[in-house]
Amino acid sequence: MRAALLLAAGASRRFGRHDKLLAPLRGRPLIDHALDAALATDAVRVLAVVPSPGGRLARHLRGRGATLVVARDHACGLGASLAAGLRAVRPCEREVAILLGDVPGQRLPSRARIPAGHDALRPVAGGVPGHPLLVRTAAARAAVVTHDDQGLGRRLQRSRIALWDAGAGAALDIDTRAGLARARRRGRG
Repeated sequence: MRAALLLAAGASRRFGRHDKLLAPLRGRPLIDHALDAALATDAVRVLAVVPSPGGRLARHLRGRGATLVVARDHACGLGASLAAGLRAVRPCEREVAILLGDVPGQRLPSRARIPAGHDALRPVAGGVPGHPLLVRTAAARAAVVTHDDQGLGRRLQRSRIALWDAGAGAALDIDTRAGLARARRRGRG
């Protein structure tokens, strides 16, 4: 069985004072695009990691098909959000698809599988690794560092990550207002 882990507890410091994940993109909040991608995986459950149970983001996501997981120490970095999400993954969920709340175009191919002898499957576009990362739960738990701001892909042994070519239409990671403006222009083109 597989779970999907949608990481949405970041501080969005480079974006400014407003909640980046609720900013509109193609008529919907940015987070909705990532949630759609998480729901489209072969996961039996989608876990959305949020910074607080009563915040605007949690209220927005409630009732939309994801189980909310609160990363109380989210300010410590991405590792804290990953750790909180991985703690909520059940023992029967042996794989986890890790998606980022600020990457609207990420997609996991239908029937994607981690090849034998590997711990993860990751898209690459133009030589740049992307998301979602599909990883064996045990490998993810062993590699996560709670108080760290590096992604799990950097913690896993590179030789144990299988890559697939995501093609030219790679998903944009939206970190700034300029990045959101680029995504809006790209959506019109």
